[in-house]
Amino acid sequence: MAEGAGRQDTPQKSPWKKWIKERKLGIPNIAWATITAIIGVLVAAAYTQITKKSEEEVALEAVAKLSAGQTVENFESMLGGPAQVNKKIGPLREAMWINEIYAVKAITEASGNGVVVGYTVTTRSTTFNPEIPYGDNIGRLGESRFSELPDVASASRVGRHLNGYWFYDEALRAGWATNYETWLLGSGSSGVGGESAGSREAVSTLVDAAIPSNFQSVENSRRVSNARSGLIITTYGSLSDGFDLGDLPQEFDLAPDRVESNKYPAKEQ
Repeated sequence: MAEGAGRQDTPQKSPWKKWIKERKLGIPNIAWATITAIIGVLVAAAYTQITKKSEEEVALEAVAKLSAGQTVENFESMLGGPAQVNKKIGPLREAMWINEIYAVKAITEASGNGVVVGYTVTTRSTTFNPEIPYGDNIGRLGESRFSELPDVASASRVGRHLNGYWFYDEALRAGWATNYETWLLGSGSSGVGGESAGSREAVSTLVDAAIPSNFQSVENSRRVSNARSGLIITTYGSLSDGFDLGDLPQEFDLAPDRVESNKYPAKEQ
């Protein structure tokens, strides 16, 4: 019989167990079992912590899947449950999912089957900066300014109220370049960029330029152009093919209004 035939290799002990044995630390079996169990728990906890997604990461994945043409049920599934706010605006219904880092609005026809004809996403945290999903390299919410857009909007509106709430919105009307959807972009006091440098001065300039509170053709002037460079984009959205910008009620805000913002506070920065 060849040398070593029939001999089975003995399992090798782990290096750290061998290290302890070689140094004759004399740990009793019961203590050894306890130490092993504790180490296992710590390793598992560390792995979970490393692989656990942050609230912002989960939110980024969710909003990236949203689009006009889906149903409210799809939005509920991706956003973790029913909307916190539901209300009627003209012939439409608005549902809003809002928490401390974002707000998502979905518009449906009041007499319809729950199909979303338009939606918006607003960042409420400096750490929540989803990509603006229109065209190439437009930028991110809470970071990019209107002056950085590669395309000029075809319509805009602005509003300022005595309670300090303000907004500035732009729209690019449906066409071949927009995949026949109307694209919406906004900035306002309810978004994370609301207190950004120059924004108050910028919106004052836009109000003084007499841009009305319903969407009208963009005024191409140096004053408006300069003001746009002072406004951070905090909201994006779109309207589905077949739902025109003129179908959007004037009272619809792209982002949460002052009352909603106070009821659901944004994340402390």
